[in-house]
Amino acid sequence: MPPLAHDPNVAYFLLIFGMWLSVTAAYLPGTGIVELAGGGALIGALAMLAALPTNLGALLILMVGVLGFAVLPFLRVRPLWIALAGLVLQAGGSLALYNNGVSVSPLLIAVTLVLPLAYHMLVLMPMLNRQRNQPPVTDRDSDLVGMKGRVVATLNPIGSVLVNNETWTAEAGRKIEAGMPIIVVDREGLKLIVELDKVKRDEYLAASEEDDDAEGAAVSPASTTS
Repeated sequence: MPPLAHDPNVAYFLLIFGMWLSVTAAYLPGTGIVELAGGGALIGALAMLAALPTNLGALLILMVGVLGFAVLPFLRVRPLWIALAGLVLQAGGSLALYNNGVSVSPLLIAVTLVLPLAYHMLVLMPMLNRQRNQPPVTDRDSDLVGMKGRVVATLNPIGSVLVNNETWTAEAGRKIEAGMPIIVVDREGLKLIVELDKVKRDEYLAASEEDDDAEGAAVSPASTTS
């Protein structure tokens, strides 16, 4: 029995293990631990393969087959044929991985095909779907800043405003009458800091003047008739 450092089955298993850790890192990015473990396993496997009669073409096919699963999280549609093609490439590369009569145990190849596929379907894909279905985490303070609304209770300097269909306690640097448009410039806990929206104010005042003129025009004929 060859020592572990020169055992083709150990080298093969370490290679598959390292590549599937790399696939996991694509589904669970940012931890750093999975990436380091996968990189370490791959380096160890490649060092062992360098001392064995390795078929480089088969090794390349094997790696393309396994690492192809790492592409799936970045695709909008994840067709089944990509996963099946990856398994076929992994199987073919595994069977032809070594030259000179050296080979990987067929049982080990079968195990490293079935278990990773189950891991991908039952663990990685549900985890990816949960991540994609989570509502985006937003900074509510940043969301409110810049929003526009109107004064509900006169700000003098504290009152209340309606922003995004919600009533908030608000403070302004000057008195702002009820009904006037405002814009949020900051937030302090449950209190908004607002300013008069001058653009909307001008539109509001212009509309009010037009309404007053229309009412005056409607009243004048009636007064003349009487």
